[in-house]
Amino acid sequence: MTCQVCLSTLKAGDLFCSSCGAAAPDHAAGLPRAPAVEARGRIAGERKYLTVLCADLQRSTDLISDLDPEEAITRLEPALVAMRTAVRRNRGIVSKEGGDGLIALFGAPHADDNHAVMACHAAVELVRRIKLLNDPALLVRVGLHSGYVVTHTIEADLSSIYEAGGPAVHLVKRFESAAQAGQILVSESCQSLSAGLVTFNSLPPRRMEGFPAPVPCYELIEISGLSRWRARSTKGLSSFVGRAEETALLDRVAQEAGRSSGQAVAMVGTAGVGKSRVAHEVVEGLRQKDWQVLEAECNPLDQTVPYSLLKKLLQAVLRSANLSPDEALSSHDASSDAGLWPTALRSVLDQPIVDPRWNALEPLLRRRVIMDAARALIGRVTSTRPTVLLLEDLHWIDSQSEAAVEALMPLVPARKIRQAGCPSSMCAGFGYARSIWTRPTHCSTACLERKRDWQG
Repeated sequence: MTCQVCLSTLKAGDLFCSSCGAAAPDHAAGLPRAPAVEARGRIAGERKYLTVLCADLQRSTDLISDLDPEEAITRLEPALVAMRTAVRRNRGIVSKEGGDGLIALFGAPHADDNHAVMACHAAVELVRRIKLLNDPALLVRVGLHSGYVVTHTIEADLSSIYEAGGPAVHLVKRFESAAQAGQILVSESCQSLSAGLVTFNSLPPRRMEGFPAPVPCYELIEISGLSRWRARSTKGLSSFVGRAEETALLDRVAQEAGRSSGQAVAMVGTAGVGKSRVAHEVVEGLRQKDWQVLEAECNPLDQTVPYSLLKKLLQAVLRSANLSPDEALSSHDASSDAGLWPTALRSVLDQPIVDPRWNALEPLLRRRVIMDAARALIGRVTSTRPTVLLLEDLHWIDSQSEAAVEALMPLVPARKIRQAGCPSSMCAGFGYARSIWTRPTHCSTACLERKRDWQG
Protein backbone atom coordinates (compact mmCIF):
# COMPACT_ATOMS: atom_id res chain seq x y z
CA MET A 1 0.00 0.00 0.00
CA THR A 2 1.35 3.45 -0.93
CA CYS A 3 0.62 7.01 0.23
CA GLN A 4 -1.72 8.77 -2.14
CA VAL A 5 0.11 12.09 -1.63
CA CYS A 6 3.85 11.35 -1.85
CA LEU A 7 3.67 7.73 -3.13
CA SER A 8 5.87 6.46 -0.27
CA THR A 9 5.44 2.84 0.81
CA LEU A 10 3.27 2.36 3.88
CA LYS A 11 3.72 -0.45 6.39
CA ALA A 12 0.85 -2.60 7.55
CA GLY A 13 -1.06 -0.86 10.35
CA ASP A 14 0.24 2.62 9.56
CA LEU A 15 -2.39 5.27 10.13
CA PHE A 16 -0.32 8.11 8.67
CA CYS A 17 2.51 8.35 6.16
CA SER A 18 5.91 8.62 7.87
CA SER A 19 7.23 10.83 5.05
CA CYS A 20 4.54 13.48 4.55
CA GLY A 21 2.09 12.90 7.41
CA ALA A 22 -0.93 12.29 5.18
CA ALA A 23 -3.57 9.87 6.46
CA ALA A 24 -3.38 6.32 5.12
CA PRO A 25 -6.16 5.51 2.61
CA ASP A 26 -7.99 3.17 4.96
CA HIS A 27 -7.68 5.56 7.90
CA ALA A 28 -8.59 8.71 5.95
CA ALA A 29 -12.11 7.45 5.28
CA GLY A 30 -12.89 7.58 9.00
CA LEU A 31 -11.45 11.06 9.64
CA PRO A 32 -13.53 14.24 9.56
CA ARG A 33 -12.88 16.07 6.33
CA ALA A 34 -10.72 19.18 6.72
CA PRO A 35 -11.03 22.15 4.40
CA ALA A 36 -9.32 21.07 1.24
CA VAL A 37 -6.74 23.09 -0.56
CA GLU A 38 -8.35 24.06 -3.83
CA ALA A 39 -5.14 24.54 -5.75
CA ARG A 40 -1.53 25.38 -5.20
CA GLY A 41 -1.29 28.69 -3.38
CA ARG A 42 -5.05 28.92 -2.85
CA ILE A 43 -6.74 28.71 0.55
CA ALA A 44 -10.17 27.11 0.92
CA GLY A 45 -12.93 29.72 0.75
CA GLU A 46 -15.39 31.12 3.29
CA ARG A 47 -19.00 31.94 2.51
CA LYS A 48 -19.89 35.53 3.45
CA TYR A 49 -22.71 38.00 2.92
CA LEU A 50 -21.15 41.33 2.03
CA THR A 51 -21.32 44.29 -0.34
CA VAL A 52 -19.20 44.52 -3.47
CA LEU A 53 -18.28 47.82 -5.12
CA CYS A 54 -17.11 48.00 -8.71
CA ALA A 55 -15.78 51.29 -10.12
CA ASP A 56 -14.41 51.99 -13.57
CA LEU A 57 -13.32 54.98 -15.62
CA GLN A 58 -15.46 55.43 -18.71
CA ARG A 59 -13.63 55.39 -22.08
CA SER A 60 -10.26 55.32 -20.35
CA THR A 61 -8.64 53.52 -23.30
CA ASP A 62 -9.29 56.57 -25.46
CA LEU A 63 -7.30 58.67 -22.99
CA ILE A 64 -4.13 56.55 -23.05
CA SER A 65 -4.12 54.76 -26.40
CA ASP A 66 -1.51 57.15 -27.84
CA LEU A 67 0.60 57.47 -24.67
CA ASP A 68 3.73 55.69 -23.50
CA PRO A 69 3.22 53.26 -20.57
CA GLU A 70 4.72 55.69 -18.06
CA GLU A 71 2.56 58.54 -19.31
CA ALA A 72 -0.53 56.31 -19.31
CA ILE A 73 0.01 55.35 -15.67
CA THR A 74 0.58 58.99 -14.72
CA ARG A 75 -2.61 59.98 -16.53
CA LEU A 76 -4.87 57.52 -14.68
CA GLU A 77 -3.10 57.17 -11.33
CA PRO A 78 -4.79 60.20 -9.64
CA ALA A 79 -8.19 58.62 -10.28
CA LEU A 80 -7.04 55.25 -8.91
CA VAL A 81 -5.63 56.95 -5.80
CA ALA A 82 -8.98 58.67 -5.28
CA MET A 83 -10.78 55.33 -5.59
CA ARG A 84 -8.47 53.54 -3.14
CA THR A 85 -8.70 56.38 -0.62
CA ALA A 86 -12.50 56.44 -0.71
CA VAL A 87 -12.68 52.67 -0.19
CA ARG A 88 -10.20 52.53 2.68
CA ARG A 89 -11.60 55.58 4.48
CA ASN A 90 -14.93 53.75 4.67
CA ARG A 91 -13.50 50.47 6.00
CA GLY A 92 -13.46 48.58 2.73
CA ILE A 93 -10.62 46.61 1.15
CA VAL A 94 -9.46 46.70 -2.46
CA SER A 95 -9.76 43.16 -3.82
CA LYS A 96 -8.79 43.69 -7.44
CA GLU A 97 -7.38 46.65 -9.27
CA GLY A 98 -7.06 47.17 -12.99
CA GLY A 99 -5.53 49.96 -14.97
CA ASP A 100 -8.72 52.03 -14.84
CA GLY A 101 -10.84 50.68 -11.99
CA LEU A 102 -11.15 48.41 -9.01
CA ILE A 103 -13.35 45.95 -7.12
CA ALA A 104 -13.72 46.51 -3.37
CA LEU A 105 -15.29 44.43 -0.60
CA PHE A 106 -17.14 45.71 2.47
CA GLY A 107 -17.82 43.34 5.36
CA ALA A 108 -14.76 41.16 4.76
CA PRO A 109 -12.48 39.69 5.93
CA HIS A 110 -14.05 40.82 9.23
CA ALA A 111 -17.85 40.77 9.29
CA ASP A 112 -19.61 44.11 9.74
CA ASP A 113 -23.38 44.64 9.80
CA ASN A 114 -22.91 48.09 8.27
CA HIS A 115 -21.29 46.81 5.07
CA ALA A 116 -23.97 48.15 2.72
CA VAL A 117 -23.99 51.62 4.29
CA MET A 118 -20.18 51.75 4.27
CA ALA A 119 -20.16 50.84 0.57
CA CYS A 120 -22.68 53.59 -0.19
CA HIS A 121 -20.56 56.15 1.67
CA ALA A 122 -17.49 54.97 -0.22
CA ALA A 123 -19.26 55.24 -3.58
CA VAL A 124 -20.41 58.80 -2.90
CA GLU A 125 -16.95 59.83 -1.70
CA LEU A 126 -15.33 58.10 -4.67
CA VAL A 127 -17.40 60.06 -7.20
CA ARG A 128 -16.80 63.28 -5.28
CA ARG A 129 -13.02 62.75 -5.19
CA ILE A 130 -12.90 62.08 -8.92
CA LYS A 131 -14.79 65.34 -9.57
CA LEU A 132 -12.36 67.24 -7.31
CA LEU A 133 -9.53 66.28 -9.67
CA ASN A 134 -10.96 68.87 -12.08
CA ASP A 135 -10.26 66.64 -15.07
CA PRO A 136 -13.32 66.55 -17.38
CA ALA A 137 -11.98 63.47 -19.17
CA LEU A 138 -12.02 61.32 -16.01
CA LEU A 139 -15.58 60.04 -15.77
CA VAL A 140 -16.30 57.29 -13.25
CA ARG A 141 -19.24 54.92 -12.96
CA VAL A 142 -19.96 52.75 -9.94
CA GLY A 143 -22.00 49.62 -9.21
CA LEU A 144 -22.99 48.25 -5.78
CA HIS A 145 -24.49 44.88 -4.87
CA SER A 146 -24.97 42.97 -1.60
CA GLY A 147 -25.04 39.19 -1.72
CA TYR A 148 -23.39 35.92 -0.82
CA VAL A 149 -19.88 35.29 -2.11
CA VAL A 150 -17.06 32.88 -1.40
CA THR A 151 -13.95 34.69 -0.24
CA HIS A 152 -10.47 33.21 -0.40
CA THR A 153 -6.85 34.29 -0.44
CA ILE A 154 -4.72 33.54 -3.48
CA GLU A 155 -0.98 33.41 -2.86
CA ALA A 156 0.82 34.61 -5.97
CA ASP A 157 4.58 34.66 -6.56
CA LEU A 158 5.08 38.19 -5.22
CA SER A 159 1.87 39.01 -3.37
CA SER A 160 -1.42 37.68 -2.01
CA ILE A 161 -4.90 38.64 -3.16
CA TYR A 162 -8.08 38.51 -1.07
CA GLU A 163 -10.70 37.65 -3.65
CA ALA A 164 -14.45 37.06 -3.76
CA GLY A 165 -16.21 34.81 -6.22
CA GLY A 166 -19.78 33.99 -7.14
CA PRO A 167 -22.69 35.42 -9.12
CA ALA A 168 -22.75 38.53 -6.92
CA VAL A 169 -19.38 39.64 -8.30
CA HIS A 170 -20.57 39.16 -11.88
CA LEU A 171 -23.78 41.07 -11.16
CA VAL A 172 -22.01 44.08 -9.66
CA LYS A 173 -19.89 44.32 -12.79
CA ARG A 174 -23.09 44.43 -14.84
CA PHE A 175 -24.39 47.27 -12.64
CA GLU A 176 -21.17 49.20 -13.18
CA SER A 177 -21.33 48.69 -16.95
CA ALA A 178 -24.95 49.86 -17.04
CA ALA A 179 -24.25 53.06 -15.08
CA GLN A 180 -23.80 56.41 -16.77
CA ALA A 181 -20.82 58.69 -16.14
CA GLY A 182 -20.92 59.91 -12.54
CA GLN A 183 -23.82 57.57 -11.70
CA ILE A 184 -23.99 54.99 -8.89
CA LEU A 185 -26.26 52.02 -9.66
CA VAL A 186 -27.33 49.89 -6.71
CA SER A 187 -29.02 46.50 -6.47
CA GLU A 188 -32.24 45.88 -4.57
CA SER A 189 -30.45 43.95 -1.81
CA CYS A 190 -28.01 46.80 -1.14
CA GLN A 191 -30.82 49.36 -1.26
CA SER A 192 -32.93 47.48 1.30
CA LEU A 193 -29.99 47.26 3.74
CA SER A 194 -29.19 50.96 3.61
CA ALA A 195 -32.61 52.54 3.02
CA GLY A 196 -33.22 55.48 5.34
CA LEU A 197 -29.56 56.23 5.86
CA VAL A 198 -29.10 56.65 2.11
CA THR A 199 -31.46 58.24 -0.44
CA PHE A 200 -32.22 56.28 -3.62
CA ASN A 201 -34.17 56.82 -6.81
CA SER A 202 -36.02 53.78 -8.13
CA LEU A 203 -35.25 52.93 -11.78
CA PRO A 204 -36.99 50.53 -14.19
CA PRO A 205 -35.65 46.95 -14.02
CA ARG A 206 -32.90 46.30 -16.53
CA ARG A 207 -31.78 43.22 -18.38
CA MET A 208 -28.25 42.26 -17.43
CA GLU A 209 -26.05 40.01 -19.53
CA GLY A 210 -26.09 36.47 -18.14
CA PHE A 211 -29.18 36.98 -15.97
CA PRO A 212 -32.47 35.72 -17.45
CA ALA A 213 -34.91 38.05 -15.65
CA PRO A 214 -34.82 41.86 -15.49
CA VAL A 215 -32.87 43.05 -12.45
CA PRO A 216 -34.30 45.80 -10.15
CA CYS A 217 -32.08 48.90 -10.14
CA TYR A 218 -31.75 51.96 -7.93
CA GLU A 219 -29.70 55.11 -8.34
CA LEU A 220 -27.88 56.34 -5.26
CA ILE A 221 -28.66 60.04 -4.85
CA GLU A 222 -27.08 61.10 -1.55
CA ILE A 223 -26.43 60.22 2.07
CA SER A 224 -29.66 61.15 3.84
CA GLY A 225 -28.09 62.56 7.02
CA LEU A 226 -30.70 60.84 9.21
CA SER A 227 -29.57 59.23 12.43
CA ARG A 228 -29.71 55.47 12.64
CA TRP A 229 -32.71 55.70 14.97
CA ARG A 230 -34.62 58.07 12.69
CA ALA A 231 -33.88 55.83 9.72
CA ARG A 232 -35.23 52.78 11.56
CA SER A 233 -38.30 54.58 12.89
CA THR A 234 -39.35 55.70 9.41
CA LYS A 235 -40.05 52.05 8.61
CA GLY A 236 -42.49 51.78 11.52
CA LEU A 237 -42.13 50.62 15.11
CA SER A 238 -43.79 47.82 17.01
CA SER A 239 -45.73 48.39 20.24
CA PHE A 240 -43.53 49.43 23.15
CA VAL A 241 -43.99 46.89 25.96
CA GLY A 242 -41.99 45.21 28.71
CA ARG A 243 -39.71 48.03 29.86
CA ALA A 244 -41.64 49.47 32.79
CA GLU A 245 -38.70 49.21 35.21
CA GLU A 246 -36.26 51.01 32.91
CA THR A 247 -38.69 53.76 31.94
CA ALA A 248 -39.59 54.28 35.60
CA LEU A 249 -35.90 54.79 36.42
CA LEU A 250 -35.52 57.38 33.66
CA ASP A 251 -38.72 59.14 34.73
CA ARG A 252 -37.42 59.38 38.31
CA VAL A 253 -34.14 60.79 37.05
CA ALA A 254 -36.01 63.40 35.00
CA GLN A 255 -38.11 64.38 38.01
CA GLU A 256 -34.99 64.73 40.16
CA ALA A 257 -33.35 66.85 37.47
CA GLY A 258 -36.43 69.07 37.34
CA ARG A 259 -36.50 69.58 41.12
CA SER A 260 -32.86 70.08 42.07
CA SER A 261 -29.63 69.15 40.31
CA GLY A 262 -29.03 67.59 36.92
CA GLN A 263 -28.57 63.88 36.41
CA ALA A 264 -26.64 61.63 34.00
CA VAL A 265 -27.78 58.15 33.04
CA ALA A 266 -25.79 55.58 31.10
CA MET A 267 -27.92 52.94 29.36
CA VAL A 268 -25.96 49.72 29.00
CA GLY A 269 -26.89 46.55 27.14
CA THR A 270 -26.00 44.24 24.30
CA ALA A 271 -26.61 45.22 20.69
CA GLY A 272 -30.27 45.10 19.69
CA VAL A 273 -31.61 44.91 23.23
CA GLY A 274 -33.62 48.13 22.83
CA LYS A 275 -31.56 50.92 24.41
CA SER A 276 -32.43 53.49 21.76
CA ARG A 277 -36.12 52.59 21.86
CA VAL A 278 -36.34 53.05 25.64
CA ALA A 279 -34.40 56.32 25.51
CA HIS A 280 -36.51 57.79 22.73
CA GLU A 281 -39.80 56.74 24.30
CA VAL A 282 -38.85 58.57 27.52
CA VAL A 283 -37.38 61.57 25.68
CA GLU A 284 -40.51 61.94 23.55
CA GLY A 285 -42.58 62.16 26.73
CA LEU A 286 -40.28 64.89 28.06
CA ARG A 287 -40.47 66.73 24.76
CA GLN A 288 -44.24 66.93 25.13
CA LYS A 289 -43.66 68.50 28.56
CA ASP A 290 -41.71 71.32 26.87
CA TRP A 291 -38.25 69.95 27.59
CA GLN A 292 -35.53 70.91 25.16
CA VAL A 293 -34.02 67.85 23.44
CA LEU A 294 -30.51 67.91 21.96
CA GLU A 295 -29.50 64.73 20.12
CA ALA A 296 -26.26 63.44 18.65
CA GLU A 297 -25.07 59.98 17.73
CA CYS A 298 -21.77 58.31 16.96
CA ASN A 299 -21.15 56.65 13.63
CA PRO A 300 -18.89 53.64 12.98
CA LEU A 301 -17.39 55.44 9.98
CA ASP A 302 -16.39 58.45 12.11
CA GLN A 303 -14.38 56.72 14.82
CA THR A 304 -11.14 58.14 13.45
CA VAL A 305 -12.56 61.61 12.72
CA PRO A 306 -11.65 64.05 15.51
CA TYR A 307 -14.59 65.69 17.30
CA SER A 308 -17.17 63.97 15.08
CA LEU A 309 -19.70 63.52 17.91
CA LEU A 310 -18.98 66.98 19.35
CA LYS A 311 -19.58 68.50 15.90
CA LYS A 312 -23.04 66.91 15.71
CA LEU A 313 -23.84 68.02 19.25
CA LEU A 314 -22.79 71.61 18.57
CA GLN A 315 -24.84 71.64 15.36
CA ALA A 316 -27.88 70.51 17.35
CA VAL A 317 -27.27 73.16 20.01
CA LEU A 318 -26.86 76.01 17.50
CA ARG A 319 -29.87 74.83 15.51
CA SER A 320 -32.02 74.68 18.66
CA ALA A 321 -30.98 78.19 19.75
CA ASN A 322 -30.98 79.54 16.18
CA LEU A 323 -27.51 80.99 16.65
CA SER A 324 -24.28 81.19 14.70
CA PRO A 325 -20.90 80.44 16.37
CA ASP A 326 -20.11 84.16 16.55
CA GLU A 327 -23.48 85.03 18.11
CA ALA A 328 -23.53 82.10 20.52
CA LEU A 329 -20.60 83.22 22.68
CA SER A 330 -20.28 86.90 21.88
CA SER A 331 -21.13 87.95 25.41
CA HIS A 332 -19.02 85.40 27.27
CA ASP A 333 -15.77 86.92 28.47
CA ALA A 334 -15.14 85.23 31.82
CA SER A 335 -12.12 83.36 30.50
CA SER A 336 -8.90 84.77 29.14
CA ASP A 337 -9.42 82.64 26.04
CA ALA A 338 -13.05 83.68 25.55
CA GLY A 339 -12.12 85.72 22.50
CA LEU A 340 -11.10 82.50 20.76
CA TRP A 341 -14.28 80.59 21.59
CA PRO A 342 -16.18 81.45 18.37
CA THR A 343 -13.12 80.43 16.35
CA ALA A 344 -12.89 77.18 18.32
CA LEU A 345 -16.50 76.38 17.46
CA ARG A 346 -15.83 77.16 13.81
CA SER A 347 -12.89 74.76 13.77
CA VAL A 348 -15.03 71.90 15.09
CA LEU A 349 -17.86 72.76 12.68
CA ASP A 350 -15.44 72.81 9.70
CA GLN A 351 -16.20 76.46 8.97
CA PRO A 352 -13.68 79.01 7.65
CA ILE A 353 -11.31 80.38 10.27
CA VAL A 354 -10.27 84.03 9.94
CA ASP A 355 -8.59 84.61 13.31
CA PRO A 356 -4.80 84.26 12.79
CA ARG A 357 -4.29 83.56 16.49
CA TRP A 358 -5.90 80.12 16.13
CA ASN A 359 -3.20 78.63 13.92
CA ALA A 360 -0.52 79.91 16.29
CA LEU A 361 -1.91 77.97 19.27
CA GLU A 362 -0.24 74.81 20.49
CA PRO A 363 -2.35 71.65 19.94
CA LEU A 364 -2.99 71.09 23.66
CA LEU A 365 -4.02 74.72 24.18
CA ARG A 366 -6.25 74.53 21.10
CA ARG A 367 -7.94 71.46 22.54
CA ARG A 368 -8.50 73.19 25.89
CA VAL A 369 -10.09 76.19 24.17
CA ILE A 370 -12.41 73.87 22.21
CA MET A 371 -13.50 72.17 25.44
CA ASP A 372 -14.10 75.50 27.17
CA ALA A 373 -16.06 76.87 24.20
CA ALA A 374 -18.26 73.78 23.95
CA ARG A 375 -18.93 73.80 27.69
CA ALA A 376 -19.78 77.52 27.63
CA LEU A 377 -22.13 77.18 24.65
CA ILE A 378 -23.98 74.14 25.98
CA GLY A 379 -24.15 75.68 29.44
CA ARG A 380 -25.71 78.83 28.01
CA VAL A 381 -28.35 77.00 25.96
CA THR A 382 -29.28 74.53 28.70
CA SER A 383 -29.63 77.23 31.36
CA THR A 384 -32.88 78.57 29.96
CA ARG A 385 -34.99 75.41 29.68
CA PRO A 386 -35.07 71.88 31.08
CA THR A 387 -32.90 69.96 28.64
CA VAL A 388 -32.16 66.39 27.68
CA LEU A 389 -28.81 65.66 26.06
CA LEU A 390 -29.25 62.35 24.22
CA LEU A 391 -25.96 60.81 23.07
CA GLU A 392 -26.25 57.46 21.29
CA ASP A 393 -23.92 54.66 20.23
CA LEU A 394 -21.04 55.87 22.37
CA HIS A 395 -19.15 52.62 21.73
CA TRP A 396 -18.25 54.29 18.38
CA ILE A 397 -17.13 57.58 19.93
CA ASP A 398 -13.84 59.13 18.81
CA SER A 399 -11.26 59.88 21.49
CA GLN A 400 -11.47 63.68 21.19
CA SER A 401 -15.26 63.67 21.53
CA GLU A 402 -14.98 61.33 24.50
CA ALA A 403 -12.76 63.88 26.23
CA ALA A 404 -15.29 66.59 25.35
CA VAL A 405 -18.18 64.60 26.84
CA GLU A 406 -16.15 64.12 30.01
CA ALA A 407 -15.52 67.87 30.10
CA LEU A 408 -19.28 68.46 29.89
CA MET A 409 -20.04 66.29 32.91
CA PRO A 410 -19.52 69.13 35.45
CA LEU A 411 -22.40 70.98 33.75
CA VAL A 412 -24.87 68.34 34.92
CA PRO A 413 -24.91 69.35 38.62
CA ALA A 414 -23.60 72.87 37.89
CA ARG A 415 -24.57 75.62 40.28
CA LYS A 416 -25.70 78.08 37.60
CA ILE A 417 -28.09 75.49 36.21
CA ARG A 418 -29.61 74.90 39.64
CA GLN A 419 -29.90 78.61 40.24
CA ALA A 420 -31.78 79.04 36.97
CA GLY A 421 -34.14 76.30 38.09
CA CYS A 422 -33.80 74.55 34.74
CA PRO A 423 -31.22 71.79 35.17
CA SER A 424 -30.17 69.42 32.47
CA SER A 425 -30.26 65.67 32.42
CA MET A 426 -27.96 63.60 30.28
CA CYS A 427 -28.97 60.25 28.82
CA ALA A 428 -26.97 57.92 26.59
CA GLY A 429 -27.70 54.72 24.72
CA PHE A 430 -24.59 52.66 24.11
CA GLY A 431 -23.10 49.20 24.41
CA TYR A 432 -20.87 49.46 27.48
CA ALA A 433 -20.04 51.91 30.23
CA ARG A 434 -16.94 54.03 29.98
CA SER A 435 -15.00 55.62 32.82
CA ILE A 436 -16.77 58.97 32.44
CA TRP A 437 -19.93 57.47 33.88
CA THR A 438 -18.34 56.05 37.02
CA ARG A 439 -18.84 59.36 38.77
CA PRO A 440 -20.56 60.70 41.93
CA THR A 441 -24.20 60.73 42.90
CA HIS A 442 -25.51 62.59 39.85
CA CYS A 443 -24.53 59.66 37.57
CA SER A 444 -26.43 56.37 37.37
CA THR A 445 -26.57 53.34 35.10
CA ALA A 446 -29.55 51.52 33.59
CA CYS A 447 -28.68 47.99 32.53
CA LEU A 448 -31.02 46.54 29.91
CA GLU A 449 -31.40 42.79 29.52
CA ARG A 450 -33.07 40.95 26.70
CA LYS A 451 -36.72 40.17 27.43
CA ARG A 452 -37.54 36.48 27.06
CA ASP A 453 -40.69 35.52 28.95
CA TRP A 454 -43.24 38.26 28.48
CA GLN A 455 -46.67 38.22 26.94
CA GLY A 456 -47.91 40.98 24.70
